[in-house]
Amino acid sequence: MNTHKSKIIEILDSSKSKIQIAVSWFTDEAILQRLIELAKFRKIEILTSADEMNILRHLYFRELIKQGAIIRKIGSSSPLEGDFMHSKFIIIDDESAWGGSYNFTSKASSNYEAFRKWDISELNGTKKDFENWMNAAVDFFFGIENIDEILERIKGKFTENNRKSGIINRFKHTTFNEDTYIQKREEELKTSAISYQSINFNKNYKIEKTETIRQTAAAVTSNNYGISSEGTIVHDTLVVVKPHTFHGGYALQNPRMTRSNDYSLACFQKHHIDKTFNCFKTNIVNGALICKGELQPTPEVDKYNVRIEFRPGLIPQVFIKSPEIKGSSEIHIYNEGFLCLFDRA
Repeated sequence: MNTHKSKIIEILDSSKSKIQIAVSWFTDEAILQRLIELAKFRKIEILTSADEMNILRHLYFRELIKQGAIIRKIGSSSPLEGDFMHSKFIIIDDESAWGGSYNFTSKASSNYEAFRKWDISELNGTKKDFENWMNAAVDFFFGIENIDEILERIKGKFTENNRKSGIINRFKHTTFNEDTYIQKREEELKTSAISYQSINFNKNYKIEKTETIRQTAAAVTSNNYGISSEGTIVHDTLVVVKPHTFHGGYALQNPRMTRSNDYSLACFQKHHIDKTFNCFKTNIVNGALICKGELQPTPEVDKYNVRIEFRPGLIPQVFIKSPEIKGSSEIHIYNEGFLCLFDRA
């Protein structure tokens, strides 16, 4: 249990002339009632989100407006849609600002929330944001033609969800409980918002990572870049070897023939890899050269744990041991698990 509600009421009472509030969800009756009392002597401006949960307090909002307060909404009706008003702060008399994660709901009092006085350096920016948002916002009741119909839909959805979850019996009558609805709605939004942010973060990270890898691959195939002794992609002045491009040919079209000099060929390759690259540990097993190491082409991409197997007369087989890479239309991986190294160009 936190004490932010009582602190917020103290902050409101400390005002002399003006109170400006931006908050996503505003359903706390105690804070609303205190604002109604203060609206007789203060200029009050409130900005909320367009979430339908705020409609539950439409009678308080109407009373506030009757007392001269300005109440507007901005953005989408759900944090999952983007363009959502998600700020929570108070500006008092243009002189101080308070804010954090605390929404003005009864449920917020039982959460681990933050609400503190902001540094004076943040005040002007916060005031400017509030002014811009209020100018872009619309009246709270804009687009709401039939509040009773909206409330009935909310209540019906609430009851049906409870029945589906087994909380109430299908044939048992139940009354709509606003506090329970608000609590469940907040929990759903919080969970959904976290999932949404996580999904989008991973999606954006994947897009950025893919683009970085594409640029790295393009650099490798250019004449100005090559591979360093550490296995990184570097400019021409530090290159120890240029990458080889496989186009198929004999190794792809013909089965491998047994060679009596497999071991000597593997030793030849081992000698040059040991001499050229310090990022690999090499070993010869049954005539096959095994190279193991960690590669990070550029600092912006992942480190890859790699195993390369070379058998004379055949193309090298490159296995990415970690992180796990799955085959796709863009990444060709053979059933045995090694990468396709052929250039289709």
